[in-house]
Amino acid sequence: MNYTHKQALTDTINGRAAQYLPFAPRLDIWYRANKLRGTLPPEYKNHGLLDIIDDLDVGYNTMIPDYLDMAEQDDYINRGTGFYFSNTSNCYKVKFHNVGISHQETGGNLRVKYKTPFGELETHTIHDDEMKCQGITICSKKDFLIKSNADFPAAEFLLENAEVIPQYSRLEAFAQRVGNRGITTAIGLMRESPARLLQMELMSYEQMTYDLLDYPEEMQRLMGVIGIFLDKCMAVAAGSCAQVITAGAHFDKMLSPPPFFREYMLPWLQKHQQILHRYGKLMACHTDSDNEGLLPIYLESGMDIADSVCTKPLTGQSYEDIRGVLKQSITLYGLIPSIATLPDSMGEYEFERFLDELLTKIQQDGARRIILAIADTTPPGADINRIRKIAKLSRQIKPR
Repeated sequence: MNYTHKQALTDTINGRAAQYLPFAPRLDIWYRANKLRGTLPPEYKNHGLLDIIDDLDVGYNTMIPDYLDMAEQDDYINRGTGFYFSNTSNCYKVKFHNVGISHQETGGNLRVKYKTPFGELETHTIHDDEMKCQGITICSKKDFLIKSNADFPAAEFLLENAEVIPQYSRLEAFAQRVGNRGITTAIGLMRESPARLLQMELMSYEQMTYDLLDYPEEMQRLMGVIGIFLDKCMAVAAGSCAQVITAGAHFDKMLSPPPFFREYMLPWLQKHQQILHRYGKLMACHTDSDNEGLLPIYLESGMDIADSVCTKPLTGQSYEDIRGVLKQSITLYGLIPSIATLPDSMGEYEFERFLDELLTKIQQDGARRIILAIADTTPPGADINRIRKIAKLSRQIKPR
């Protein structure tokens, strides 16, 4: 029987020596943007994403959903609350009860109103055709759900009346589609803690920061309600068929500096890890930004996979910096910054030198618990020949 990409990825995340260094670039954004623009490479003009993955002979990166692979209106109608649901890497959806919901959508502008006994909440998000052609799959927020502390009671009611509905058959169908190309990953939570859901999705960053100081008791109550809701989400995710569950995304030294991370995020990650390990799952975190000062805390969190971990020159950390702290306790998934695939950003000589140095260091280090990918994703302007080059050379690296 042939040794598959799924086996290589599975061996790697479980700490075993795979037969070769796996390479699983995230290609959904690259594919979708170029398909819309009509700029796919000629050889792929009439091919689907799976065809291209097979032709390149790379793994299928399932760590983050294709947010635009939606089946119904409910998959995106509540995106202003920070929750998208798609046919890829999702295992539940959320339904709000006892709340009047109305929406209006025009040209990618989506306005949703939530009428509660404690007042009305409204979100305004934007995801138009221009954004899609640029490869953007997540909306931008023009109006946040919570605009002031006066909205706290209504927000609490909304989340207290949120039902988390398993969608296991949907994830199982996705796993069948992926087949031996990759592992089955599900999104447990894109925002792993109440503070981060507020900071990144429900409020503006500035308002959340001010309200923590100005309304500490009210914020603690709101975060308590959110915490119960997040627990429901993670419990459902843990019961899915996924091998890996993602808990948290876009960690960054500026947005989530070490003191904030330690107080508001670490306890939640530790709790998620304990739940997932009881179910035999591995926990991944989407660590795609600058991780300065955060790496030691990642060890405390218990995360099994640092997904989309990015290196110089896009961040301040080199491969040696990251591996030196995390060693082989955490699988590193990524390591190739997106600009390395862009000829306008990194010339051919610089690309060849970067790749040679990285692969040499990985081989010298034993190459265990390493999965190569483009961090955060393969950009629309990526040179497909560079992807082929990485794929070819990665197969020559033998973990030990």
